[in-house]
Amino acid sequence: MGINKEMSYTAQIDTFASRLKEDVDFKTKHSIISELSDMIEAFTGNTEYEHYLSQLVPVYIELLNTVPISFSSQSIDHKLRNSILEVLHRSTMNDTFQNYALEINDLLIKLLQTENQENGVLCLKISTSLFKSYKSILADKAEPFIQIIIEMYKNMDQLLKDTFVNNATGTPNPNNLASGNNNGGSPANNFQSPRAM
Repeated sequence: MGINKEMSYTAQIDTFASRLKEDVDFKTKHSIISELSDMIEAFTGNTEYEHYLSQLVPVYIELLNTVPISFSSQSIDHKLRNSILEVLHRSTMNDTFQNYALEINDLLIKLLQTENQENGVLCLKISTSLFKSYKSILADKAEPFIQIIIEMYKNMDQLLKDTFVNNATGTPNPNNLASGNNNGGSPANNFQSPRAM
């Protein structure tokens, strides 16, 4: 069921939320979020934006907590998670969004330690925006965030060696590609973030 453009924005938001809560496959949910993404800029009024956040942020959080993390850029799991993070990244960080900043930031910090590279970068960008916009309420979260970043950089050299070098031969090691399998998949389709240990 698509969205009727004659519906009010709040009714459209309710319809999107309802469709995303339905027991449908990830491909369908990805299509719904893509459709929603095309309309987000229309929710500019305080009432519409507050209603959008109250209805959709809990759905986004639930999906990010339940949709499996994938290290294949072609998988629908990855595409769905990526589309949700993109929508969050495009959100307006204003007073209305502040009510959700702490919960979203806590989730992003958790995801940073497990997400693939593409989605990990989005998590970093969103968290950075949150810290800039809501210094007062996120002040005590800055230190754990910085420690994760430090650990990621510490692990970067080892990750590159594990991924691309097979001992002293200098040949790519397919067993250590981010997918964790040995099917010889290309790095373009298999990726991971330098995880904090």
